[in-house]
Amino acid sequence: MRRWTILVFVLALVAAACGGGGGGETTTTKAPEATTTTAGGGGGGEGTTTTAGGGGEMEMKTDFGVDVESKTIKIGMLPDLTGIFSSLVTDTTDAQKVYWDRVNANGGIDGWKVELVIEDTNYNVEQHLEKYEKIRNEVLFISTATGSPTNVAALPKYIEDQMVFSPLSFYSGWAIPDFDQNLALEKYTNYCIEAINVMS
Repeated sequence: MRRWTILVFVLALVAAACGGGGGGETTTTKAPEATTTTAGGGGGGEGTTTTAGGGGEMEMKTDFGVDVESKTIKIGMLPDLTGIFSSLVTDTTDAQKVYWDRVNANGGIDGWKVELVIEDTNYNVEQHLEKYEKIRNEVLFISTATGSPTNVAALPKYIEDQMVFSPLSFYSGWAIPDFDQNLALEKYTNYCIEAINVMS
């Protein structure tokens, strides 16, 4: 599943980062017996994670927004850049672009570069679904997706793809694991908690 692909990839980056910056010695760990896992990807595609064995070095292959040869990670964004929330969302989108530009300019994540795939949704449900369909097989996860109605409409596709996403939304449903299958990464205090805070 894409969610496990993200976890394995992040752990691999952490392990690689922890192994750098030491003395002049280099240690190569031999891989165990080869193991291959295949899971369904978005739009009927397939994602494959492979650990090469037979005495060679560890190798990972995936088609979920990670290009091993160029060491590039593609992260999707579905912001409202021309709709009613564009004045806010344009700034937060630019902030992410500046952040990743700086990370890439300073060597990336242990040599891996991050490329943002940005599609304007205009805070429109149909356009959101259309733009998600366009990038669903290109990205590892969605770092920003504007709106509650747009993301709720796209949720069945997110679940089908096991696409981790971070909604720019205050909808209380994202706090319910059975609703979003633990795919939504909440960044804001939702409406229910805000109401509780007001009443307490």
